[in-house]
Amino acid sequence: MQIYRLFRVLMLASLATLFAGCASGPPPALPTPTPLPPAPVLSIGDVLVEPQRWSGQQIVLVAQMGIQAEEQVLVASSGSDDLAAVQPNQAIWLAEPPAAEIRSQIQAGDNIVKIRGRLSPPGAYGRDQQFPYQISAEQIDVLAPERTTLANLAQNPQALDQILLSVEGTLLAQQNSALLTDEVSEGGVPTGQHQIKLSPTTIDRAVFDKLNSSGEVRWGKVQVIGWWQDATLTPFKIILAQQD
Repeated sequence: MQIYRLFRVLMLASLATLFAGCASGPPPALPTPTPLPPAPVLSIGDVLVEPQRWSGQQIVLVAQMGIQAEEQVLVASSGSDDLAAVQPNQAIWLAEPPAAEIRSQIQAGDNIVKIRGRLSPPGAYGRDQQFPYQISAEQIDVLAPERTTLANLAQNPQALDQILLSVEGTLLAQQNSALLTDEVSEGGVPTGQHQIKLSPTTIDRAVFDKLNSSGEVRWGKVQVIGWWQDATLTPFKIILAQQD
């Protein structure tokens, strides 16, 4: 009997030690999230120039998003926030409506977004199946422009790469080229010390027609909100300066 009692005491002591060790040990490690694979960062203007190149691929798309009833339309540039009249071949349809949190941020800001997702192959998407391309979003971020100067951008082009910027200057444009500079002469010749290249594919025609003109050259004081990448500014909004 004494041997049995001793055996029982030793068993209980062993179990107590075992449970104490389990309670004081570190918790099981959680699995490490798998990082998202890299994807090319592209403005919507670049995608629309050659959509077949990016069809079916994972991309990060920077675009202007409509508000109100047309929040699923992504465009390069527009003269207003009403995107219902945008030509479908100049837009990309967002496969799913954005969440309420994203919509509230868009309505309060400049409605420029960065979308990570897959660009669908050519087809018939969206409203009345009018849109030849759509993107299925995994992540949507609303961007706020960072204010900078033309001099800083011209002298430090790499420091602000892949950032939405707001910059003031004089827009100098022709049909197939555009730049932002300090000053231009009355004949439309750049005379300032600094200048940067603009993507001409996204300059709104209504803005272009209101600029000063000399032959085929147009110019005027503006504020540009645009995406800076690879030493080129892709404008989403061009706001004409108030004339004195």
